[in-house]
This record gives sequence, structure tokens and C-alpha cells, in this order.
Amino acid sequence: MAWTTEKLIKNPVKFPVRRVYIKRRLLTGAYESTWQRIDTRNGVNKIISHGSISIKIDAEKIVPNTYDISDYTTKVMNQDGCFNANSDYRSCWYGYLDHKDSKIKVVCAMKDPDRVEVGAVTAFEGVIQSVTSKGDNTAEIKAAMYSKKLNDYPFKDLALTGSKTVTQILTAIFADTRVASFFATTTLTPVNNVTIDLDTDTDNVFDGSMWDVIKFLAQKSQSTTYVFNTEFYFGTREIVDSTPVFTYAGLGNSQDDRAITIYGKPDYDQSGSDKLYTTIIDSSSNAISKSPDVILLNTGKTLTLDLKDLATGGEKQDVCDSYLSRFGVRRPSVKFKSPFMMMLVFPLDPVAIDSPGSKTEINSGYYDSSLYEDGSVYDGDGTASNINKDDIFIMESVTYDIQKWECDNFCRKLV
Repeated sequence: MAWTTEKLIKNPVKFPVRRVYIKRRLLTGAYESTWQRIDTRNGVNKIISHGSISIKIDAEKIVPNTYDISDYTTKVMNQDGCFNANSDYRSCWYGYLDHKDSKIKVVCAMKDPDRVEVGAVTAFEGVIQSVTSKGDNTAEIKAAMYSKKLNDYPFKDLALTGSKTVTQILTAIFADTRVASFFATTTLTPVNNVTIDLDTDTDNVFDGSMWDVIKFLAQKSQSTTYVFNTEFYFGTREIVDSTPVFTYAGLGNSQDDRAITIYGKPDYDQSGSDKLYTTIIDSSSNAISKSPDVILLNTGKTLTLDLKDLATGGEKQDVCDSYLSRFGVRRPSVKFKSPFMMMLVFPLDPVAIDSPGSKTEINSGYYDSSLYEDGSVYDGDGTASNINKDDIFIMESVTYDIQKWECDNFCRKLV
């Protein structure tokens, strides 16, 4: 039997694989050419606990649209001084620049029942922010995504002047050799490729970092920025294909293999009113959008935006209308735990949930109800939280817990 990643995710017995690598900086400042494994040393495991990685979309913001990806922290054994500063001859940084800004990579995989490794993926790649030694012969390594490095580089280093489109500015940023050393793949397709006058800077945004300018461009072009490992995406957040990337299986599911991929009982908010905004107002103009549904209008909340950074009233009205289309309807939500998904699922991915739940016999009291031998009456099954497998949900946040080898998931129904 050939085991695939999806089959191993569904398999009740897990054989996880976790490896951690670093790339140190040479005394010249350049990175060494190959990755060095640090989760083991001389055949001894160095990892006490792996961290988790939370990835979520800022669901209430359209301007700017950004993913929020947490930092990564791991705890290691350090009785041999391996993770001390580079001044210590025992340190793995001895003869190199110190640990800060070293690259770090966490690779995850699974083994099938024959102990063959399947589906290795990079769960995290970024730069080390700090290594803190503890009094109990342990150390804590904290790392951040590569996007943090964009804060270190002044935008003025690019010496751009005049009028440039959003695409032209982004292309110049990612052509910078310092930036290019961190990002292998870039998708630069702004929703509105507007022209920016770089010689007019009323808010001094162009005096800031490259990351400050990228966020500003996201506002101007109504685009989403998304950074994961060595990939940088700048473009639309619209759902292009609603085909589910994965169907989670809960209690009573109808999948062929009947495998459970929802741990415990999902929390199903059927009302979908926690993010129900039926009146959208822009404080910087007269732009306003209201739900035409009177019942929803009286049930929902008012959301006030500040869209002063957008140039025209038409742009501001478009944003208000976009908010209303997304948040002016009830969108049931589901929160649940699942197996570690091997980085197959991300925010904005469509998913399906096949979870009819436990069922209870119903006595309706009607004449044609079935009568059991003990005198009880039954005429159907009932459940309070039947999540239909044909409904499509959009993932808003996923936390990949590398240590526990499971995921915390939150999604909303696509309407």
C-alpha cells in the first residue's frame, strides 16, 4: 500500500518527524551555503519542546489586508554550551557572527507504518531573533518570519523618484539584493495597480522602512499581503475556487474511510452574528453602506472605518460596499481541533466539514410514529449541530502545533 500525506493525516497512529536547521552568517556577513542540523548533536536529541505557528487573516480589515503569522519558539538542551554566544568555543556559532539573524528552518514529515518517511515540508523558515540561556542548562530560541527583515531596510535606499505604479515599486523592493536573499518566490499582482507620486509624501511614509511602504501600497491598491517562509504574495483576497482543499471528518461522517479528523466536538456558532456589521461608515467622508434587510439592520452592528489614505470618494465607497458584502450577512463559524495538517491548509482556503454529530431519537407525538416493544415512540433522528459536508467554509486561522502534532482551526461559512 502506497501511503500518501492525506492518508497518514487520517491514520489514527502518527509517526511524526521534526527536524531543525540553521544557516549561520560568515564573518563577511554572507550566509553559509548549506543548512546545519541542530535538533540532534552527536546522536543526542537537543530539542525539549517545539513551538507552534499561528497563521490568521485579519478578518475585519480590508485596508490593509494582511496575514498575521506568529513567531516561532523552541526550547533546547544546552548543557554542552552548543547554543551559547559565539565567544564560547563550544558554541555552534564559534567562528561565525553571533546567532542574531541566522536563518532557521523547521522541517516536518511523517513516517508510514513501514517507517518510510513521507511528505516532508518546511513548516517554518525565518531568522533567529534571540537565543536566551537558562540556569537549568537549557536555552530558548526565538525566531521570526523573513518579513521582519523588511523593517530593517530604509525605502530611501532604493533612490526611487517620480511617479511609479504599485507593481514598479514592489519590483524594485524585491530586486534589492538584501531582500532577494530571503524570498525565493514573489507574486506581485495588486488589485488596483495605481500610480504613486514618490515626490509627494505628506505622511512621511517614504522615509520609513520597505515594510512601511509595502503596507502603504496595500492600502492604496486594496490588496492583501501574505508572507510564508520564502514566499511573498501581494494581490487579491477573493476566493477564486471554492473547491475544498480538505474535508474534515467528524462524528457520524459519511466518508469512505470513516476516519475522524476532528478531535473532540467542534464548537459550532450557527447564528453567525459575532462579526455581523450591517452599517459601514467612513469617518473621513460621507461614504456609507447599509444592509437592505431590515431585520439584519436592526440585529447587526455599525462599523466605522478611517479611509483617509484613499484618494477618491469612489474608492472609499467601494471599500464600504466590500465590507458590507463580506460582513453584512450571517456567517456561521466552526472552531475545532484536527491532526497536524502538514501545511496543507491556510487562511482563505475553502474547506468542508462532514460532521453530522451524535443523534437522538425523537418522539414527535404524531399518530404515525413508530412504536417500540418497550412502548417508546420514535420517528426520526435529531441533532443540534449537524454540519453538512456540502457547505463550504473559509479558513480564517490555523495554529500548527509542532510539539502536540495537531492544529487549532477556525473557519466561517462561505455565503
